[in-house]
Amino acid sequence: MNSLSNLFRFASLFFLALSAPSLLADEENLIKNSALEGDPMPYEWSLADTGDLSPGEVAQDKDAGQEGASCLRITHPPGGGYYTQIRQIVPVSPRTKYILRAKVKTENLLRSRNGMPALFGMTNSGGSWIGAEHLDTFGEWKDVEISCETPDVDTVLILIYLDVLEGSFWVEDVSLVPAPVE
Repeated sequence: MNSLSNLFRFASLFFLALSAPSLLADEENLIKNSALEGDPMPYEWSLADTGDLSPGEVAQDKDAGQEGASCLRITHPPGGGYYTQIRQIVPVSPRTKYILRAKVKTENLLRSRNGMPALFGMTNSGGSWIGAEHLDTFGEWKDVEISCETPDVDTVLILIYLDVLEGSFWVEDVSLVPAPVE
């Protein structure tokens, strides 16, 4: 009976060890406040200095998220002259593959000054793009996934960016996780 009991314990521990990575998956997210909670600005995120341009309206949009929960909304009302960039500095390992994800939606984007109306991505501290996606979802929620490798740096900037004369950009569930080892 003892050997059967020991075998059962070993099998249980083996199964637990195999399933541990999936149990810890939420803890791997390097983004602080990935739900973008806080009103008006999400905690752990900052609004970039936009120079002569005014930032748009940044707010929590209650019950507007894809899953019916709160999400972040950036709005540029009619009248132009807006540029909004929300960012977070995130520690990373140099020369490491990561996956950056978010759920996003845009609506009524009117003319961008530089051809990139709404953007979600990652740069190094000098502003060089590591990975990004330009967005115009026309009112539909979209899951964005960007696979990229960090250069020889130990921090990156995660950017949520809106540069249009008018329109709105919603974001929720931001994550940055190490890519699975191949």
